[in-house]
Amino acid sequence: MAHEFQLVVRGATVANADGHTVADVAVRDGVVVEVGAQVAGSGEHELDGRGKVLAPGGIDPHTHFHTPSPDGSLMSADDYESGTRAAAAGGVTTVINYAFQQLGESLWTTLEREAAKADGRAHVDYGFHPILTDLLGGSSLAELAPLVEAGYPSVKIFTAYDPFRVTDREAIRVLAAAARAGALVNIHAEDDGLTHYLTDTLAAVPATVEPILGTFKRSRPEVAEELAIERMAVYARTVGCPVYFVHLSSRGAVEAVRRGRAAGGRIYTEVRPAYLFLDESRYDQPDGQRYVCVPPLRTADDQAALWDAIAAGEIETSASDHTTYSSAQKLAAYESFVDIPPGFASVQTGLGLLYGRGVAAGRMTLEQFVAITSANAAKLFGLWPRKGRIAPGADADLVLIDPDRTTTLADEPLQSASDYDPFVGIEVRGWPSVTVSRGDIVHRDGTITSTPGRGRWLHRRLGDPATDPAIPSFSPRTGAPGPAVP
Repeated sequence: MAHEFQLVVRGATVANADGHTVADVAVRDGVVVEVGAQVAGSGEHELDGRGKVLAPGGIDPHTHFHTPSPDGSLMSADDYESGTRAAAAGGVTTVINYAFQQLGESLWTTLEREAAKADGRAHVDYGFHPILTDLLGGSSLAELAPLVEAGYPSVKIFTAYDPFRVTDREAIRVLAAAARAGALVNIHAEDDGLTHYLTDTLAAVPATVEPILGTFKRSRPEVAEELAIERMAVYARTVGCPVYFVHLSSRGAVEAVRRGRAAGGRIYTEVRPAYLFLDESRYDQPDGQRYVCVPPLRTADDQAALWDAIAAGEIETSASDHTTYSSAQKLAAYESFVDIPPGFASVQTGLGLLYGRGVAAGRMTLEQFVAITSANAAKLFGLWPRKGRIAPGADADLVLIDPDRTTTLADEPLQSASDYDPFVGIEVRGWPSVTVSRGDIVHRDGTITSTPGRGRWLHRRLGDPATDPAIPSFSPRTGAPGPAVP
């Protein structure tokens, strides 16, 4: 018997950033073709969505798969196969991975090298942000406009953290060139002078005087993040460039963003699950080195500021910053905190934690959840209206969430190649049960059902509502129509 549809999800609460309703969703050839109260016709596969939430698949715009550690001595535990497998298990159907430019290398070569890492390995769709670390006398800047045309409309810079950082003078040049090219600049914002001085000073403190995690916390203070955001916001506003500050971690960072926006800056922001669900007390535990990340975990007051900003619509996206190592690599007997490789997993757990500790806990609405996990990233990074919504014509990227399922996170069912997860032991109500990527069921009840290589590279294009009404803009505060995203 022939089926009318590839997939039908029946009777779910279908959630978008602008509202939700109980409906059936029908999929054909990887695309949503009908959303209605009662879809006629059968699907080759059918999912019972009654009592469940059907949301657009998560878009994680900040991952580090197959990436060397800062000193180049280690490779991250997850490559594109295991990383996107973990993403699929967590309801994430699109990732945008960072590609680090090497010394003396063109951005085209950087992207070709990154594409080779991903080819034939990804379970879900993917894109790349090139990271500018070597301006090559200006030739990298000349590449920005053709890169935007080729489907890479976002780039990243570090304001601190050798060997990746650019100087303030170089940052302004990048921002000005990106403004001319129509690119969005992602910024890792910490003040280089302050963090460099504190790192040099505190790294010399013997562990017998102060534990290395105590000196680590003090080496990258909240004020360093606030100071860098303040400065980069001024630079970006001066040259007319939109900016996206990655992984806000502190109250000071939130307040600096508010000041930058009030002055007229086009500023967008991201939060990382680590800063919402973990705090600096983890560094007091025997396995505290496993929680080393940059910036460091902050205080409960910083967490409260981030949640307040989410509730106010002041943070656009949630992204994992997924960078994994083994427990042995994290827990080695390092003499100084500078030797601990920074980062840990969250591409699989972040979306579910946001639902369980956000929507189910009453900290955010269902619409805000969709905005911060999917719709806003689609709009910001050139994937809207193909991604980030459940509507006819959109890719059938879907996550079915069981709001009544109580889950205590444990290492065993997690898909990352790392042997630990920082959120193990946290209990949440509401968890992804099925993930659909372009109409294919890629994860169901803890089992990956896809094969490596089915994920596709995505050509991304930033829309201008003045000339392309199919690509709406959104306000950096509310998610409603607002100033254009260049």
